[in-house]
Amino acid sequence: MSTPFTAPTWPTGAPFGATLSFDFDAEEVWIGENPENASRPGVLSQGAYGPRVAIPLILDLLERTGVKATFYVPGKDALRHPEAVRAIVVAGHEVAHHGHSHTSPTLLTREEEEAELHQGLHTLRSLGAEVTGYRSPSWDFSAHTLDLLTEAGLTYSSNLLNDIRPYRHESHPLTEVPVSWILDDAPHFWFANDTWDKTIRSPREVWEVWQPEIDGIAALGGHVMTTFHPMISGRPSRLAFIERVITHLQAAGAWIGTAAEVAALAARGELTGTLPRAQAPGFLPASVLDDVRAASSAAAAGGEASAQAGPAPSGSASPSPAEAAPEDEATPSGEEGVWSLDPIQRLLGRA
Repeated sequence: MSTPFTAPTWPTGAPFGATLSFDFDAEEVWIGENPENASRPGVLSQGAYGPRVAIPLILDLLERTGVKATFYVPGKDALRHPEAVRAIVVAGHEVAHHGHSHTSPTLLTREEEEAELHQGLHTLRSLGAEVTGYRSPSWDFSAHTLDLLTEAGLTYSSNLLNDIRPYRHESHPLTEVPVSWILDDAPHFWFANDTWDKTIRSPREVWEVWQPEIDGIAALGGHVMTTFHPMISGRPSRLAFIERVITHLQAAGAWIGTAAEVAALAARGELTGTLPRAQAPGFLPASVLDDVRAASSAAAAGGEASAQAGPAPSGSASPSPAEAAPEDEATPSGEEGVWSLDPIQRLLGRA
């Protein structure tokens, strides 16, 4: 039997909550994705637009609309642009952790991830930021992330996509403030010439995607977490889009606070929900991973054995498809010697 959806209770009796967040990805996002970009000024200039032009314009917009926002900043970008980070702090906005380099924690050892966490914290705090929250550069965790955040004294995470309400992790003293790809500007606006598969959408088109999602969350009394990137949404036409989002939230009666303020509400028990240990986050048990790897190895060994055996002797009868693979077993995927395994294996990319 499913549990009924329970809406949080928002301050001042507001019908729903909202946060404007900005992932301050400047040059580091390009270098983290491809270290060779460090010597490509044309590529890096896309990221440099954020602190050079977008941040002053965004801070002005937030001041005019009376909104306090959260800026997730990589440590190395803070080192490149300390004045931009100081300006965010002086304006009264939250600065939170977004990695030191823009590298997914899933690609790091525990020691490397711990070093990234503490280097980023030291850098941001040395610029006057009171850092209490963390958003991974990839919106993802390693098996160590929650432990490391707890050990570092952070109080919240904003990485998972499994709710429209803030909730507490049962396994760690951390609050989760969920995110959403729908309300992230990058899937809609981001263009880069490393691939021409990305298209540039108009603000009108994106608003047609965002408005129903915002209104749907509002109707359920949830939390609207918007994610902007200064280098993307700091362009003039998109600044108008940000303002449209803000005025729509305000007209709908939203309580708008920083991610840290939202997390504090949940930590005090004023918002609903916990994520039980068995579900937080949804890592596969080691035994399942071992079974997947074993099945993958067996399939690979079988393919190699078939290849070494060579073609069947001329004139010999080949087994029919029914004889070769019973209906309840896997069938060839179309690539000789490779068999289709459990979808979990394909998901993990461990063929």
